Amino acid sequence: MESLTLGGRVIGARRSRKMTQVELAAKAGLTPSAVSQIENDLRSPMLETAKALAEALGVSMDYLVYGEGR
Repeated sequence: MESLTLGGRVIGARRSRKMTQVELAAKAGLTPSAVSQIENDLRSPMLETAKALAEALGVSMDYLVYGEGR
């Protein structure tokens, strides 16, 4: 079952790729703290950050933002 939140989708995609938050942060040009806040839905990413996360995770923006596609 897909997560209903952007943070949940980031967690799911990251875990399915066996990445740590630190690895994702480095690949997306973010801090580990920022990744943690996004995954826990404490912070909504700006468009450029969402694009960087989608690219780092190998998923589409539609999937990351809306839960559609992959």
